[in-house]
Order: sequence, then structure tokens, then C-alpha cells
Amino acid sequence: MLGNAHFHGARGASEVAITTPVVLGYTAMHLAGFVLFGLAVSGLFALAEREKRVLALIFMLGCCLAVVFVAMVCGLSQWVRDAVTPWVFLSGHALGGAAVVGALGYFHRRLLREFPTAAE
Repeated sequence: MLGNAHFHGARGASEVAITTPVVLGYTAMHLAGFVLFGLAVSGLFALAEREKRVLALIFMLGCCLAVVFVAMVCGLSQWVRDAVTPWVFLSGHALGGAAVVGALGYFHRRLLREFPTAAE
């Protein structure tokens, strides 16, 4: 549905046609976005390993992105409500956040221990 909205301007579930080009295009767009975001975040964590104040910046950035995501879900849910409930989006966001915190704990355990003093 979102691929049709992005590429073809679909405004409702009745305008959606699931086709191979739309699925591949939306998958490629997601892959590119996640790769770019992953590179940016890994650069920030590499910087946080050297300068612990950056860890507070990463936390604030994550909070801002979460608020933007919730606002986007509320906006999208107005026309996507026919097919997908907002709880599906929010659940995916919560699971993604838990995965990020789990990966942070596994790969950057020292940064988690330093987090309470990161804003000093």
C-alpha cells in the first residue's frame, strides 16, 4: 500500500494494485534507506566510543525520530485505516526499538554503562 502511495499517489485501499515493480521498488527504497541510516548511526556510535557526550545526542535523536514516526503513523492511518490499523505500525516501531537496544547492549555494553553520565 505504501509503495503505491509513494510511487503512484494512491489515496486509499481501493486504488492499490500489488504488482512486482511496486514491491521491488519499495523494497529497494527501504534497503537504501536502512543502509544509509545504518551507516550514519554506526558513525555516531563510533564517535560515541571516543566522546561519550555524543551518546546523549544519539538518545535525543532517537527520541525525535520516535515522535516523528508516531506523527507519521497518525497521518498515514487516516487513509490506510481500511487495511492496516495504527497498532501494527506502533508494534513494529516498538519491536524495532527493542532490537536496537538489544544490539546496543550486545555490541556496545560499555556505552550502556556510561549512558547515565553521558550528558555531563
